[in-house]
Amino acid sequence: MYFKFKSNNVNEVAILALYAGEKPLGAIGISFCGQKQMDASAVGKAIRKCGIQVATLLSN
Repeated sequence: MYFKFKSNNVNEVAILALYAGEKPLGAIGISFCGQKQMDASAVGKAIRKCGIQVATLLSN
C-alpha cells in the first residue's frame, strides 16, 4: 500500500476499522494528496460518522 499511496502523491491517511459488535467488517479511509493537510479533529469526526453508516449497511 505504501508504494501505491506514494505513486499517487498521498501524504496523509486516516483509516478506521469497521465492526459489527465484535465481528470485523473491513476498513474505511480518507487520504490527502499533494499539499493538502488533514485537520485531525474534523477528519476524526467525519470518518467515524461515515464508518458507522457503512458498518450499519454491511452488518444487515
